[in-house]
Amino acid sequence: MRTRPSAAWLGSLSCLIAALAGGCELVGHCTSSVCVEDRQITREVQARFSGAPELQAPNQVQVQSRRHVVYLTGLVDTPFEQQMAQSLAAQVPGVTRVDNAIALSGNAH
Repeated sequence: MRTRPSAAWLGSLSCLIAALAGGCELVGHCTSSVCVEDRQITREVQARFSGAPELQAPNQVQVQSRRHVVYLTGLVDTPFEQQMAQSLAAQVPGVTRVDNAIALSGNAH
């Protein structure tokens, strides 16, 4: 039986991906219009995910935005949930691309 990585491990992974992508939040408090828009995009994607029961626990999806590109990481149980996350993120105004790196947990029922 496969186990899910800890929340701390996934949080570290998200920070690493954001650092590699050069996320605005990592270089200090950015007030440029692009950074402000990216924070709004991230909030909107997270809000859409919170309204989708299929993406709630035990699934774990993290969202980062940089220059209007949304980066998705984490774990979900099924390919449907993986695609749903990508589709919801792509529908947010201002998003130019979605980089979907969500992995499958192998716990599909």
